[in-house]
Amino acid sequence: PWPLAASVPLLAGSLALRARADAREAGSQLAAAARALEAARDTLSVLRNTRKVMHASVQMGGKEGGITILADPVSHRWNVVVHDLPALPPGERYQFWFITDDGMVRGAEVDATPEHPAVMTMGMPKEGGNVLGAALTVEPVGASSGPPQGQVLAHLML
Repeated sequence: PWPLAASVPLLAGSLALRARADAREAGSQLAAAARALEAARDTLSVLRNTRKVMHASVQMGGKEGGITILADPVSHRWNVVVHDLPALPPGERYQFWFITDDGMVRGAEVDATPEHPAVMTMGMPKEGGNVLGAALTVEPVGASSGPPQGQVLAHLML
C-alpha cells in the first residue's frame, strides 16, 4: 500500500504538468487562429469596398501567370494576388512595386510558387507621392533598397 500511496502524488503532479502544457498549446493555437481571423477580416474589408480591379498576364518560362489588384479607394489599401508564376532560380525573388509621382517605391516581396498564389493586403506607401500604378519584377535576393534592377514582368496603371 505504501508504494501505491507514494505514487498518487507523482501521478497527480505529472497530470498537472501535462494539463499545463496542453493549456499553453491550446492558448498558442487560439492566438494563431485569432490572427488568421483578423487577417481574413482585413482582406474582406478591402474586397467589400473594391472599386477598381487591375490585372496583367505574365508569360514566363512557358507558363502563364498573372497579377490582380483589387483597389479600395476608401481605405487606400489593395488586395494583390500573384499566381501561377514559375519557381525562380536561387538568388532571385519576385518583388512588388508601387509606381508613384516620384518614381518606384518598393512594396512587398512576393512569395509566390507554382503550388500557391501570393495574397497580400497592402496600404499605400508613405513616401513617393500619389500612387499611379504598380509593377512586378524579378530582383536579386540582396537588393533591398533603390530602384528596380531586374526584369519587369508586369506594369499596371490606375
